[in-house]
Parts: sequence; structure tokens; C-alpha cells
Amino acid sequence: MGGVYCGGVYGGSRSAILLNIPGAPAAVATMFDGYPLAKLGEAGIAIGLATTASVIGGFMGIIALATAAPIISEFSLMFAPRDYFLLAIMGILLVGSLSGKSLAKGIFAGSLGIFLSMIGMDSFTGTGRFTFGSVGLMTGFILSPS
Repeated sequence: MGGVYCGGVYGGSRSAILLNIPGAPAAVATMFDGYPLAKLGEAGIAIGLATTASVIGGFMGIIALATAAPIISEFSLMFAPRDYFLLAIMGILLVGSLSGKSLAKGIFAGSLGIFLSMIGMDSFTGTGRFTFGSVGLMTGFILSPS
């Protein structure tokens, strides 16, 4: 499973470099430097650098996960609801900071995404959120094709 995940994340760099469309969320940063290189005719160099960085980062991630997982798991059990809220706010601000020229548009897009993800059945209580009595909205919005 880990190999499939790593391959999928690495594969997203190809479309980010060649088409300026990130194939995976992790490829957004690759898009900023890789596509300009591809426009200059240096796509092979950009893909080679992405491959090298992916391999080195993968090995470093495996080592970090193996050594830090017990410590992080004990720390994460101490999270309170306020901590989850602050993580969500930090995620919205991160999306806003990556949006480019208009910070307000990025924060609005992140907030709209969170609102859309709240529509549907609550996984803890089983009650509908923002469904307005519609049974069709109980499953929420399916954003990825299956």
C-alpha cells in the first residue's frame, strides 16, 4: 500500500511539470518550478530532479516514520477539539497563502471547500448536516469519480 501511495504521489509530478496541472496535492510545489523549466525545453531535467527528490524524500520519510511514530501517536492522543479547530484554520490559511495574488480568493476557496465537505451525514452521530430534509444530500457531495 505504501508503494502504491508513493507511486501515485510521484506520478502527479509528471502532469505538474508537463501540463502545469498537479496530478496529486503534493505536486503543487513541483508545478511552480517544473512547468517553467518545461517551457524552456528542460522538461527532462525537471522530471529527473523530481524523481531524485522523490526517492530521497521517500527514504527520509520512511526513516522518520519508523523512529517518530510512537512519540507522535502518544502526542496525538492528547489533542482536544480546540486543537483540531486550529489545525483546520491553519489549513485554510495555508491554502490561502498558496493562492497567489489574491489572498482573499484563496481563503474563500478553502472555506467553501470545508463548507461543502460538511454537507451530509455526520459520521459520529448519524444526523444530517445541511441537508435541508433532502435524502439525496445525506451522502454529501462526491467530488471524485469512482
